[in-house]
Amino acid sequence: MMSPVRSAAIAALLAAGLIGCSDSGAPSEKLPAPAPYAVHTVTADEAADERYLDGRVEGLQQATVAAQTAGEVLEVLRDVGAEVTAGTVVLRLRATQQQSGLAQAEASLREATAGQSATEARYQRIVALYERKAVAKATLDAVTAEREAAISRALAASAAVTAARENLGYTTVRAPFAGVVTDRYVRVGAIVQPGVPLFGIAGTAGLRIFSDIPEEFATAVRQRGEVAVEHDGKRWPSRDIIVQPRVAGASGAVGLRVDLPEGAADLRPGMVVKLLLATGNRRRVTVPQVALATRGEVMGVYVYDASQARTSFRQLRLGHRSGEFVEVLAGLEAGEEVALDPSAALRHISAGRSAR
Repeated sequence: MMSPVRSAAIAALLAAGLIGCSDSGAPSEKLPAPAPYAVHTVTADEAADERYLDGRVEGLQQATVAAQTAGEVLEVLRDVGAEVTAGTVVLRLRATQQQSGLAQAEASLREATAGQSATEARYQRIVALYERKAVAKATLDAVTAEREAAISRALAASAAVTAARENLGYTTVRAPFAGVVTDRYVRVGAIVQPGVPLFGIAGTAGLRIFSDIPEEFATAVRQRGEVAVEHDGKRWPSRDIIVQPRVAGASGAVGLRVDLPEGAADLRPGMVVKLLLATGNRRRVTVPQVALATRGEVMGVYVYDASQARTSFRQLRLGHRSGEFVEVLAGLEAGEEVALDPSAALRHISAGRSAR
C-alpha cells in the first residue's frame, strides 16, 4: 500500500505536468502587424485658434486719373486688371481741337517773333541816331516802348504755344506710376470734360489689406498681433497691423489694416484674400494633403488598423488647408495611422477581399 506522503508527491507531479501542458498549449499574444504601405501617424499639436475673414488687397499708392482736357474718348489701350508701368498709355482722346489750337498758337508765335525782330532793328537804328543827336529823346522813348511791347507779345505767344502743347499732351492719358488698372469709368466715344474720372490705378510697389473684424476679436488681435494672409494655398505673415479704435456703424465691426511684405508677389490690388486672425490657442489635428482621397462626393483617408491588419476608408470633416497639411475637424484622433498613398491602400483592401 502506497504511503500518504508518496501519494501526495505523485499528485503534485501530475498537477505540475498538467499545468505545464496547459501553458504550452495556450495561444501566444498576437503582435500588431506593420502596414504594408507608407503611413503617417496622426499627431495633435497646440496651434493658434484662427478666425478667417475676407480682406481686399489695395496698393499703398492709389489714384483716380481724371481728364485734363475736353474731348472724345478715341481708344482704350489698357482695361481693368492690366498691369502698367509709369508712363504707359492707358487711353487716348481725339485731339482735333487741341492740334488746331497748337497750330494757331505757333502761328501767333511766328508773327510775334517777326514783329519783335522788326521792332528790335528799328530800336537799334533809333539808338544809333540818338547817340549822334539826330533824333529827339521822345522818339527814343517811343521806340523803346514799342520794343518792350513786342517782347511781351513774343513771350505771351511762346507761353500760349507751351500751353497748347501741354493741352495736346493731355489727350494721351498715361499711368502716373507702376501698378494695376483697378477701374475704368469711360467708354470709347464718350465725351469728357476736364475733371471727369477716366480710370483708377493702384500701385504694386507696396500692398496692404483692408477688412472689418468683429469687435470681440479686436482686443485679441491688438494683444497678439498675429495676422496672416492666405491666397491660393500660400501664406504670408503680415506686418504693421493697425486696428481702428472706433466701431464702424451699427455692425459692431472695427477696421483692420495690415501691410504685406514685398515678397507677396502673387497678390495684386483688387484681389480678395483670406485673413487669419489668431484669437487664442487650441488643440489641432492635421493630415498631409497627399493622404486625402475622394470616394464619390466624400473626402476622407484610408486608416490602417495594426491590431487587425485591416485598412478602411474614413470620412473626414476638413478645415483650412495650409501648405502640405490640412486641418481635420472631425473623423481622426491622434495616434491613428493613415495611408500616404491612397492607391496603395485601396490595393490592399482589394487584395484582402480576393483572399477571402
